[in-house]
Order: sequence, then structure tokens, then C-alpha cells
Amino acid sequence: MLSEYDKTHLFAVNLKGKIKSTVIDEAKVYTAGKKLDILKVKEFTLGTSICFDLRFPELYRSYFERGVNIISIASAFTIPTGKAHWKTLVRARAIENQSYVVACGQVGINNEKIQTYGHSLIVDPWGDVLGELGDQEGYLVTEISIDRVHKIRERMDVRPKDI
Repeated sequence: MLSEYDKTHLFAVNLKGKIKSTVIDEAKVYTAGKKLDILKVKEFTLGTSICFDLRFPELYRSYFERGVNIISIASAFTIPTGKAHWKTLVRARAIENQSYVVACGQVGINNEKIQTYGHSLIVDPWGDVLGELGDQEGYLVTEISIDRVHKIRERMDVRPKDI
């Protein structure tokens, strides 16, 4: 195994329906992770995350402060939240941290309660979408460049300043 990451932000939602409410609480089944996962791949430094982690920008700032320039996000966003938030949040994490983001979105019917959105993305450090899969299974291939990361980071310094 090259690396191991346990999701640090567990998903919890209460969907109040007209007939029946659905409560999903991963904390009832899983224990949240407590550490970052950083992996060196040639000239790149990769940080991993899972699904609900995407909503917590401080996780990705921690990666940025440790030199990460590729963020990996494996996800199972539901269709409603996927349509509303997925692409915006993925692009935001790329822009905020001037990093590539490889975001793999599970797609399809998981069970009687959950359908997932899909729309896997590869986003560059400027926020440009280099590839998007849509709502079908498959894979994306694109070229990435460490020079692109360096040029964007040299052009605009987004490191936090002491207040």
C-alpha cells in the first residue's frame, strides 16, 4: 500500500420528507480519521480526501501549507447536492490552494435511498476544468504540469498572513 487515509469529516444529514424522514449519520458506523495523507509522486505532492471532507476548506489549507500540489477527492455526492455544490466546491479547492484537483465522483444507484451524482473532474490550479466525465462511468486522462503550479503560485501569493 502506498498510502492510507481515513475520512476526517463524517457525513450526517436529516432529510425531512413528506411521508418519511431519512437520517444518514456515518458516525454511527465509522470513526473519523485524525491525520492527513501525503504522497510523493515524482515531482508532485499529493494529498487525499474523501467526499464530505470537500466542505471543509481548512483541511485543504493544511495540505497547501505542507506543499501539496495535487488534491485527490473520492466522493459519492448525492444527486441534489451534487448538482448544487459539487463543481463549485471542487473548483474552489483548486483555486484557493493553487493545486490540481482530481475529483472522482461515484455515479448511479447505490441503494433504495441514495443515487450518486458522478461528474468526475480534473481541475487545474487556476480553476480551469481540464476534463469532466458527466453522469456515466469511465475515466479521464489529461496532462498536468508542475510548472503550471509554480507559475500560478509565483504570480499570486495566497499564503496566509499573520493578523
